[in-house]
Amino acid sequence: MTTRAKTRKLKGTYDKTSSRIGFHNWNLHTDPAIEKMLADMMEKMLKDAFAIANDYVAYGEFAISWWDGKGKTPDADQITIDLPLGPFEDDSPRWKFSLQEMVREVININSDRDDGPLNPGARRIVEAVRANMLEAVGLLDEALAREKKP
Repeated sequence: MTTRAKTRKLKGTYDKTSSRIGFHNWNLHTDPAIEKMLADMMEKMLKDAFAIANDYVAYGEFAISWWDGKGKTPDADQITIDLPLGPFEDDSPRWKFSLQEMVREVININSDRDDGPLNPGARRIVEAVRANMLEAVGLLDEALAREKKP
């Protein structure tokens, strides 16, 4: 069983190149003047909230990280991303991602069809993801080799 005191949260970084929130597409109200006023107000509120949240950092981890060995085993490939915007310190909005689905997606977007060959030039993308995954496997293998012997 792991103890939370020994661990640290892996912190993500905000991607400043990502797009702004598209309030103009939300159709908040049918009257254009009211829609603009509401969109401007929401944008200001969210900008202020994100400015405050800038002191906090989103973090990600494998869902299985805190499994105590009891009950159903969480999916080992599930990655969770938490944004520290909840009402309490450890109560945050969370997004879940499947590592396997992410790998399948990088293959699919670089192929003409699911079982087809990679598109020209895409091999280096898939090779880069593979190399990174193999490095992660190496880290896991090293950790398993350090396991205490009885």
